[in-house]
Amino acid sequence: MQQTWHPLPFWAGKSFCITGTLGRPRQEIVAAIKGRGGLVREAVTKKLDYLIAGEAAGSKLEKARALGVTVLTEAEFAALCAGPAGAAPADFHLAP
Repeated sequence: MQQTWHPLPFWAGKSFCITGTLGRPRQEIVAAIKGRGGLVREAVTKKLDYLIAGEAAGSKLEKARALGVTVLTEAEFAALCAGPAGAAPADFHLAP
């Protein structure tokens, strides 16, 4: 019996904040988030899902860590974007 994997809609409603110096233009990262259904926020709060942190991230990184927000490097964010159908690798479930 062949098994099929179905991704959950990982990006829908997830909030991201971007900080620090990145290798790609910020607008490109914003477009990648919004194009997949995510939200881009300017501030770090306890309701934020992910902080994308580049070099010299500063106070936003410190605040995210203090609040327990998941911090992604630019490379980790790129890997997340590369997942099938925009799903996070951990968001796959085996269909019956």
